[in-house]
Amino acid sequence: MKKYHCQQPSLDLWDTQDSLECLKDTGNRWVTLAHSLPWADIEKEYNRYLSNDRSGASGKPARIIVGALIIKHIEKLSDERTIEAISENPFMQYFLGMPRFTYTRVFNPSLFTYVRQRLDKDFFNRVASLIHEYGKNLK
Repeated sequence: MKKYHCQQPSLDLWDTQDSLECLKDTGNRWVTLAHSLPWADIEKEYNRYLSNDRSGASGKPARIIVGALIIKHIEKLSDERTIEAISENPFMQYFLGMPRFTYTRVFNPSLFTYVRQRLDKDFFNRVASLIHEYGKNLK
């Protein structure tokens, strides 16, 4: 029996894409959620809690950090597995507001520990309230 060999060279799908914008009309749950959240308000709350306007507490955009926390919560993943899932999933990267797909980690999983130490239950309640209010205004 003859073994089959692919005659076509394999292509890296992401080499052909300039940006993740091609995903915006897919109806994927991460894309839909990305468009349904008040990111500007979430960023203000995040920066207020971390005092980023004065001390630059984090070099990563709020959308990436808070978005990763949302992914972690929805998917019930460990810190390490969350970062791994994001590096493998272009829809999650779109959700985080990233312009292009990347195989590299968006940040070191240890940043989750730092953020959890700085953000409290009140922050997450405030963000949930913002999301709820934003959702009501869409109707």
